[in-house]
Amino acid sequence: SIYHQRGANKHYASDIPLYCVNLELVRDGEPVLAVIGDPSTDELLVAEAGAGAWALGCDGGARRLRADTSGQTLIVEPGKSNDTRRDQAAAFLAAAVRADRWDLLALSSTISLAYVGAGRVSAYAVFYVTAVHTTAGVLLAREAGAVVTDIEGRPWTLESDSLLAAADASLHADLLALAGAER
Repeated sequence: SIYHQRGANKHYASDIPLYCVNLELVRDGEPVLAVIGDPSTDELLVAEAGAGAWALGCDGGARRLRADTSGQTLIVEPGKSNDTRRDQAAAFLAAAVRADRWDLLALSSTISLAYVGAGRVSAYAVFYVTAVHTTAGVLLAREAGAVVTDIEGRPWTLESDSLLAAADASLHADLLALAGAER
């Protein structure tokens, strides 16, 4: 499927390059190929299940992507969540602010996952989202070494309605604790 995010259209219309176009191939319920066009870097971010994630530049250059926690940036998005999930998102955001450990941002879902995979941000939490918004980014983040689950810590699937992606297992566990997830 090809998807252009509704919220990202506002960025595009305002000439803010924080949007993307993504394409994913799903086989037997699992993403196997992802391509994300990132105009902020003029790169195509690509991933193939089991083969890693790469940034391909317009100049013909390529570099392997690796998730990275050094930036200490966390993207949090409540999504179009219901009252219970919205309350969980508010509590998570308040706990992240109190922890004073991360710089906090809000972006759209696929570009946020791509940024986790590219090592530009450390983690991304979204409390309500559908697979059409996340599948390409999930594969890219996973192939770059990120840990990706739903907000409760269960394995992410096409049916998941939330998402937590972190550059490493330690950060992922810390964020699950903020979300109140029991593992």
